[in-house]
Amino acid sequence: MPLVLTVDQLQTGMVLAKSVLHNFQVLLPPGHAISENDIRYLKRTCAEQTFHIRPADGEDSVDVSDVASAPEPTAQASEQLRQKVESVAQKANEVLRNQVALQADQIAELESVIEQMLRHIRDNPLTLNILEQSVHWNEYLQRHGMQVFNFTLLLCYAIQDRLSQQAGADAGRLQQHFRSVTHLATAALFHDIGMTPIDYVYDKSESLSEEEKNAIRAHPRVGVELLPENINPRTRQAILQHHENFDGSGYIKGLQGEQIGIEARILRIVDSYTAAISRTEYRQAKPPIVALHEMVYGPYSPWYDPVLLHTFAATLQPLPIGAKIKMSSGDWAVVVRHHPEHPFCPQLIVAFDAQNRPLPRRLLSEPFYLGERRDIQVLSFGKTDLSFLNEARDSHYPAEFGSRLEAIGAALFEPEPACR
Repeated sequence: MPLVLTVDQLQTGMVLAKSVLHNFQVLLPPGHAISENDIRYLKRTCAEQTFHIRPADGEDSVDVSDVASAPEPTAQASEQLRQKVESVAQKANEVLRNQVALQADQIAELESVIEQMLRHIRDNPLTLNILEQSVHWNEYLQRHGMQVFNFTLLLCYAIQDRLSQQAGADAGRLQQHFRSVTHLATAALFHDIGMTPIDYVYDKSESLSEEEKNAIRAHPRVGVELLPENINPRTRQAILQHHENFDGSGYIKGLQGEQIGIEARILRIVDSYTAAISRTEYRQAKPPIVALHEMVYGPYSPWYDPVLLHTFAATLQPLPIGAKIKMSSGDWAVVVRHHPEHPFCPQLIVAFDAQNRPLPRRLLSEPFYLGERRDIQVLSFGKTDLSFLNEARDSHYPAEFGSRLEAIGAALFEPEPACR
């Protein structure tokens, strides 16, 4: 079983079990033995990533043969997806760079490219596991739009998968709806276009003025005014409402609950998460597990649709299988299974002693879900403090999850008449 380590856990001589990908480019191939120069380079280039490492000889004592692991996408499928994503990014960037107001023909061309990408994912579903890698942008606004685009598609496909499992429907019947999320993907790309006139605020280190704060609160309405008149009305609604909160505390209209369109509720979650894990001039990026935990359990959790938030968190599973976790006892545990309902309570097995030596199979304890054993607590994953995971929590599984998810799926994927 490969171990999953952070960049700070890497040591010279470790051998990669999987390629190191960054912006869809292979930085280091599987089988590569890591050097000091590699570690320095990875810290500069992709310090936020995790890395799959082959166990050393005699070290593969953790048996996870019963844990299903997704097969790797082929190199050809990955390259084709890279080309599709870069094509979408290039089209979107041309619009944002060349002019503020969007034209109908630009939107139509972009939607055509998005539909091609969605068809590619439908035919190559394994490529979904590399979709989280966004195309590199120097400007925060463009990078953020592509990240929201990627995470939005991941959440849409997760909803479809859940509905398929729930209803026992065959995947082919749901695949016919893939193209119907084009309007949402377009909204994800341009949800913050209203920030273009004031994009300098992303680089400000000092406090914002009241005028700037008011301009930020107005950006959903400004964004809608920049859209062509004949754009899909659901795209328009998603952009206008993407800062409305589920508890009614958002803006522009203070809508709440299902008064907010399903697309806007999705964007609210993805936009918040993406902003939290991104570094700006005035804010450090948060580790994904910290950002996600704060969204689910923090003071702002009422902002988000609980069913969508639960589905999003369960999809991301912020502690990957194979993650090597420091325990309060000094020993090290490895994540061997994801909890089906609770992404913050993975199944662990203590696999290394306090001297970081692999335990022989005869000394391995039974796997346990985090929280089941109060005598064992987690400390950290790399440099990320995980002690907050030891707090007693309920599963946060929303009431009437199944029926609400069906309603969400119907609202999101139902066929719609042509709007042009």
